Amino acid sequence: MAAFVLVCCCGGYAGLYFYESSYVPGQREDLLRSFGAPEGFGLVYRKTEKKGSVAKYSLSCAPASVCPPDPVGRLATWATRVGVSGVTGPALAARFQQNLAWREFEIPNGDFEIDVTMSGGVAVDASQALFEAVILITEGCPTCG
Repeated sequence: MAAFVLVCCCGGYAGLYFYESSYVPGQREDLLRSFGAPEGFGLVYRKTEKKGSVAKYSLSCAPASVCPPDPVGRLATWATRVGVSGVTGPALAARFQQNLAWREFEIPNGDFEIDVTMSGGVAVDASQALFEAVILITEGCPTCG
């Protein structure tokens, strides 16, 4: 009987470990990939660890005039797809002109939550422009119903 209890108990922990260490990170990675990058942006890095999955996307232009049309609008479109509420190209541009990033945290998505940070700007002399977006997906969303 003791052996049965030991097997059931340890088997339960082993199953939970397997779920936590492989299934959940895989789901986060799939969700991250499903959002993709903002149009015209390149992947700087993507990393999945036990606590979360993160990706950083960037668009750098030198001079700024060689940037694709409306990079801020492209960021806003991507952010809306991710679940950021109230973001528009003009609202994002206004934040960037004030040297402020747009941050939104704990966006619910099923069993996960998403944090997004976007920043960008053009050099005063228009010699370069840089726009970036970072997305972090974690599980265990305390605000999800």
